[in-house]
Amino acid sequence: MMKMRNIPLIAFVLTLTLAFSSGRAIGAEPFSRAAVASVDVRLFVPILVSNLPGVGGSVWNTELWVTNTSNQPVVYGMVPCTVSAGCVALATVDPQVTLIRGDVVPRPTGRWVDFNPAIQLEARIRDLSRNASSAGVELPIVREADFRSDEINLNGIPQDPRFRVTLRVYGLDAGGQVTVEQIDQLGHLIRTTAVVLAPPENPLILTGDAQRAVDNVPDVPEPMRIRIRPINGAPRIWAFASVTNNVTSEVTLIQPFRQ
Repeated sequence: MMKMRNIPLIAFVLTLTLAFSSGRAIGAEPFSRAAVASVDVRLFVPILVSNLPGVGGSVWNTELWVTNTSNQPVVYGMVPCTVSAGCVALATVDPQVTLIRGDVVPRPTGRWVDFNPAIQLEARIRDLSRNASSAGVELPIVREADFRSDEINLNGIPQDPRFRVTLRVYGLDAGGQVTVEQIDQLGHLIRTTAVVLAPPENPLILTGDAQRAVDNVPDVPEPMRIRIRPINGAPRIWAFASVTNNVTSEVTLIQPFRQ
């Protein structure tokens, strides 16, 4: 099963150098392959936006909470430090302190951030126009190992006209092509669609991506499964779906099973 979490997300997304001494201070340099090799993992935040207009007057904002769980200061930023005065100080997270971090550029199709064993991340997206009724919805923090070369399955996709479904698929560091299949509860393949993942503008921090609305299948009222498979040499993929109520804009996230 997928985790289902309570966002109206906009409508299909086939969408820092950690310098370590014994004290483990981390510099906010751009992500690099060398950094991947040294720490073995990086993390993907699938939506990172600020004041992004959405359907029905909604305004979306991602809160990326960064907690330094160590007893040493950690420099953890979204952009590289330059010669600008105070850059390192602004990016430093003191011991046991929690801050909100963001990117200077909106990332509606997400971005990679560095993994640091001292840093705990929590991502939440919320509609600022509904602050009084919702504190937001938790977003998954995705590890590179979660991207798969075989298939991604999303279960329990509603076939209900009161909801709209948006599928987001991300390609690891590259574009490519995938098939999106809708399968009923008896395992019958009902519909197949080929979808192209746009290549990332900056593979160091972005993924290949595509975003697509998923239409209901006539005469199939029961929830269905969506299966996504890379084809034609496409990269490893990860995906999730958002289910949005057309009246209240309340959103449920449907995520793949983490193996």
